[in-house]
Amino acid sequence: MADKEGFGWNLPVAFYFLVAFEGSPGIGKVEFKEVSGLRIELDVDTVTEGGNSSTELKLPKPAKIGNIVLKRAVIPFKHNFGKWVRATLEGGLEKPIVPYILNISLMNEKQKPLYTWECAGCYPVKWECEAFVSDKNEIAIESVEMACSVFKRTD
Repeated sequence: MADKEGFGWNLPVAFYFLVAFEGSPGIGKVEFKEVSGLRIELDVDTVTEGGNSSTELKLPKPAKIGNIVLKRAVIPFKHNFGKWVRATLEGGLEKPIVPYILNISLMNEKQKPLYTWECAGCYPVKWECEAFVSDKNEIAIESVEMACSVFKRTD
């Protein structure tokens, strides 16, 4: 989309994105139908000031990073991504959980990243398959929810 308003940038499209795992042997780029949960928020504690019940102070707590949800068609667990998810969720914590860096990039028409969200310390915490419905002609979709400990966006 051309920059028609003179803002110095083009509006990105949400349908062209790339998901890649760094530091993982063999996972690399993985295709997904949908990515959601890219958020960080700051909670606050409300404290009433001593001796002055009409004044409330709002004190910040550490930032909370949302879980990232990745959706795609159900595929066999033989792929490296599926093997990692399965080993993490079904491993019974017998082995340490192996976190990776997850990079989610919005791409431009020249196949270059416009914005990248780097999510470090990622590992799967939930796998879910959407409902099977006999009167709908849709692809079976699975979702993997990932916890992450560091979240930042780069331009």
